[in-house]
Amino acid sequence: MLSRKNIEDAVLGVYQKIDNSFISSLENSLDESQLWNELVFSILSSRVKYELALASFSNLKKSKIINDPHKIVGSVKIVSDIESILKSPVPFFYNEKECISSFPFPKQRAKYIFRTAQNIYKHTSILEIIKSSPDTKYMRGKLVDICIGLGPKQISMCLNNFIPSNNLAVLDAHILSYLKLLHIIKLDVISVSSLRLYENIEYKFIDYANKLSANIKKLDLSIWIVMRTIKRNFLNEYRNLSLRWS
Repeated sequence: MLSRKNIEDAVLGVYQKIDNSFISSLENSLDESQLWNELVFSILSSRVKYELALASFSNLKKSKIINDPHKIVGSVKIVSDIESILKSPVPFFYNEKECISSFPFPKQRAKYIFRTAQNIYKHTSILEIIKSSPDTKYMRGKLVDICIGLGPKQISMCLNNFIPSNNLAVLDAHILSYLKLLHIIKLDVISVSSLRLYENIEYKFIDYANKLSANIKKLDLSIWIVMRTIKRNFLNEYRNLSLRWS
């Protein structure tokens, strides 16, 4: 059984091995088309296997139906068109196995994409929102308000992929579990949808990073790698035990 100290040491070990240039390479140049694609993929990947979401997103891109968000704004019919494409089964690899499946929430996510495009492109653009303030937390709050189906975690991830900031944390289930394990937070949660609560936990995470003199993005990634590996190893051991006793 791994102790808190073992896990923290593993995180710091991974942190030391990640090159700073790799973190910088994750940041893309600001481009409206890429920003829009990032939001669409985030809408699809929320509570959906990454591999299936990526395959479904690729299918939408091939159809060119989501490529111009301004065209989405002007067409209610596009919702049913997006839904129809998402219902089509797609091949993807998961846990080294070839799978085929349709997207689990086609109608809901088609509506989310349509309403998000409306909220943004009727009056502005993602680039204009980002350039309207140097305050990344203000940007995040504004995007959380207008992007349907996306919370602070997903918006933080999108912004981190484009902006060289060091004050936005991607607090997914792995990071939250780690913070709880180290008694940095008391809440036993796997996701946080409230922006106020998210920022409260984020403040504690940033304080922890500052005490380690660590880059937030790099520490975030290091924790994610270690906690995800521990979870996968545990599940594999559980499966092996189940097979042994079945």
